[in-house]
Amino acid sequence: MKDRKDIADSIMEKIERESIKPKPRWEFLLKNYSIWFTGILAVVVGSVATSSIIFAIRNADWFLYRRLSDSFLIHVFKVMPFLWIGFLVLFVLIAIYQIKHTKRGYKYSLAIIVLGNIFVSMILGSVLYVFGFGHLIDVYAGRFVPSYQAIEERREEMWTQPENGLLAGIVLGTSTKDVLLQDFAGGTWNITMDKLKPVDVIILSLAQEVAVVGNVISTSTFEACAVRPWNIFGEHAPMRKARHKEMIEQGRRRWESEFFENDVPGSRNPDEFIDKVLMRGGDVLKEGLRQGGYGERNLFDLRSIECDEVASSSQESQAD
Repeated sequence: MKDRKDIADSIMEKIERESIKPKPRWEFLLKNYSIWFTGILAVVVGSVATSSIIFAIRNADWFLYRRLSDSFLIHVFKVMPFLWIGFLVLFVLIAIYQIKHTKRGYKYSLAIIVLGNIFVSMILGSVLYVFGFGHLIDVYAGRFVPSYQAIEERREEMWTQPENGLLAGIVLGTSTKDVLLQDFAGGTWNITMDKLKPVDVIILSLAQEVAVVGNVISTSTFEACAVRPWNIFGEHAPMRKARHKEMIEQGRRRWESEFFENDVPGSRNPDEFIDKVLMRGGDVLKEGLRQGGYGERNLFDLRSIECDEVASSSQESQAD
């Protein structure tokens, strides 16, 4: 009993001597709220990184890795968004640390916290991807982060390799035998259609931007063996609209006048007009495929095996 009294007296003496005062309740609340805020912020940033990772993976053209890269492993290193993977790992770790230091964080095992964070990041990241935020973040990172190349820009470069049988760009005009195409590097090509299947011809005739697999047969002539519409999965709608607005202003859209023959150019509301063009462009392509007996599943099938056969036979003939 005496020992307890001595301890209590020594504690009181220390409090009086050092003028120790109890911390107010608001300080504890502020600390707790700041921990939760930082943890939630880390989850949100991790979700944004996840949306960019999904965007990169969806636009990696995995089925054509043999043409795009020397091997599958090299293709993985080319297209994987290591910056965003690093961000995801970092902010998941921050979120785990913050949650562990909350008032009741000790009750949860490390495995539950880790899996919970990853699950939430995946769900929120998928939602952000659907609304185009993965594309948006990637584009702005390409503009403002040193040495970072946006996925869209990198993909355009990978597809502008006519010497390797890859070409993509804007269709400027068509005839019964060939198509005039401006690639993403600014070069102009005549695309021959002799070896295309009917579905390819429909796509090439109606799509505004296309990706073509084939072979170079002269300085500005490209023999196509498969075609698909150029597509950006998870594209941010306002950015898509801005891109097509620029194409219209530069006169690179070849068919909007056919859609709106009665439109007086000076009386058009630019935004409404672009909405109509984009909607009508997709409808025309779908309708063309439907009339040809093809479904939308044919849109993104490049039949790379058949093209490889064409490339192989072409190389053999050149060797002879």
